[in-house]
Amino acid sequence: MSLEQQVAALVTASNNLTSTVAGKQADIDAKVAAKTAELDAWRQNARNEMTLPFRYSVEVGGDANTYYPVPIWASPYEKCGRLVIFRDYNAAHPSSLGTDHVAGLLLELSIRGSAWSDFWMTRAEYYGFAYHQAVAKVRTDLIGRVVWLRGGGMHYDFLADFDLGQGKLYGGTEGLKPLMQPDSILYPDAAAPYKGGGVKVSPLTTVDPIWSSAISIPSPIANI
Repeated sequence: MSLEQQVAALVTASNNLTSTVAGKQADIDAKVAAKTAELDAWRQNARNEMTLPFRYSVEVGGDANTYYPVPIWASPYEKCGRLVIFRDYNAAHPSSLGTDHVAGLLLELSIRGSAWSDFWMTRAEYYGFAYHQAVAKVRTDLIGRVVWLRGGGMHYDFLADFDLGQGKLYGGTEGLKPLMQPDSILYPDAAAPYKGGGVKVSPLTTVDPIWSSAISIPSPIANI
């Protein structure tokens, strides 16, 4: 083979190699693009699953140094639900507590309800607060939960992955409506043990010790 033929063969081989590499690169690019699209779809799905789609605003009136019971009768039943009670530290508040940096709150709860009351559960996953105390007590009952929140016109956001039924009646008790009077009857129209005033709740002026400090280790909440 002459030198010219050898050079021509080398050029041909080089061109073939370049074409092969280009083809492989296109294949690699296509696979990377497919995996990127798959990852983006997974991220969006995970984001949708983590988002808490139900959001409610609650304002607690009354006295700024009193904590009022807020009934949460809704339950997720067949799953473990997620409920977050949040308050920006500068959200609506009484002037007696200051002008800014008043009371920040983040309380995350895992909750479960079932047809059998002994399966009901409330667990504090995380609890943190800043400046003024906002929570005095949380309890589980045979229908839902009750959380005692500071009043005086304080604003709170309730976020959950299930409908909390704000403004709806269950057994004669309105969901997420603060109970302002002493000895308020929970679920007066419900079946026993509630019917006839079996369970009553009142505003508090002292804080249950468990809520006086932050909670970072999941902790079960006692029943009423």
